[in-house]
Amino acid sequence: MNVTTVGIDLAKSIFQLHGVDERGKVALQKRVTRSKLRETVAQLPSCLIGMEACGSAQYWSLEFQQLGHTVKLISPQCVSGHCYCATSICRHKFVSRAHRAQKILVTHP
Repeated sequence: MNVTTVGIDLAKSIFQLHGVDERGKVALQKRVTRSKLRETVAQLPSCLIGMEACGSAQYWSLEFQQLGHTVKLISPQCVSGHCYCATSICRHKFVSRAHRAQKILVTHP
């Protein structure tokens, strides 16, 4: 499996993974449960993972980065493909917080 980019639809219990190779051809389509997500992503070669910036995205971002993947979070209004930004090109960018910064935020409200 030569996956270079993976999109993950985060949900409560069932997650949908969609991966493509360097040519953009579908190389992975899989539904996994929450308990199997980390295990499934660990089996993938290092790749770019895109996810919607939501409540659990920071947690999963840190988990996947520890496995050697590059993670990009996408603004929720841009995930559907219809971004209603003030400009014609969407410039929403979310950066995953560093593990240390995340711990500080959790311990100091």
